[in-house]
Amino acid sequence: MPPSLNSKKLFLGIPIIASILLWSYFLKASGFSLLEFLTIADLSQALQVLLSFNFILFVLLFPMTYAIIFSMASFIEKKELRIIATASSILGLIAAMFLFLGTSMTIIGVFYVIGLFLAIETAYIKLEELKKFVIPRMNSDAGRTALLLVGIGVFAFTALSVLPEQEKYLNETEKSLAKLVSDESLGTGLSESLADIYIQTQKQQLEELTSSSQYTDLKTVSDPKAQNLVLYMETIKQQISSPAYKEQVKTQIIQSQGKLSQEQNVEQVFERVRKSLPFYSFVEEYFWLIAAFILTSFYFLIANTIVLWLAIIYGTIFHQIFSHAFKSTLAGS
Repeated sequence: MPPSLNSKKLFLGIPIIASILLWSYFLKASGFSLLEFLTIADLSQALQVLLSFNFILFVLLFPMTYAIIFSMASFIEKKELRIIATASSILGLIAAMFLFLGTSMTIIGVFYVIGLFLAIETAYIKLEELKKFVIPRMNSDAGRTALLLVGIGVFAFTALSVLPEQEKYLNETEKSLAKLVSDESLGTGLSESLADIYIQTQKQQLEELTSSSQYTDLKTVSDPKAQNLVLYMETIKQQISSPAYKEQVKTQIIQSQGKLSQEQNVEQVFERVRKSLPFYSFVEEYFWLIAAFILTSFYFLIANTIVLWLAIIYGTIFHQIFSHAFKSTLAGS
């Protein structure tokens, strides 16, 4: 096969550009914003975005670009695929940024292109090395390489975006957490847990007291005051084990939470957190790093559990399409 590209092979860049424009459109339409997930306070709102029709379509379409490119590795030379894939992805991303995503995503786009370049190298290496299940395993290894570089881009984008306005993002995140904790449904669960902890602590303290030798000796004393004390302690032990007492404690906790939300602002709440948690100063100083780690972990969760497997499936399908429809054309070019 001659090293020079002909017009027929250049047309292979069209589906690459089209796929990039498709998934970028649905990403924009979903309303998903990477940085906004740092400060989102409503879990139902977050789930509404992630489970929206547009975001699901974005996730389904995103690996299609990889599948198209990796499938071409079986039919054209590496040098040709480098040129076609790199040029098409750059053109597609530039168009997508101006039409849908905005230029702030440039750094992720750079790592996307680098990832594709390295993934193409991986694809050709695996085509030579592998003997069984070649196409699925090639798509898997090449996909991991590409997604890893995008993940690095997500980390760099988040860190560089948050660092100049670290205090702003930290304050917004604190407010979101305060709102999240004060949410009625979460507040009920929190009061349940706090009541359990409080009652368990009381039980342990009573158990330590009643199992002491002094208390045991007190039971044998005939003095009425001593007997009344023993009776009182036994009554307390029964009381704190009753469901009614637990409900009473929960009610008190919920009431105190309500007073706190009315009487204390967010800054005062987190001031107490700062004093009680020594490592919180690290959070304040390196929030940009923590934010980048959180959002990158979220990305890899979706990438490794959904996107990669879709890339493998799509890659296998596209390989069959190229094999039956275009192999003879490409071989004769």
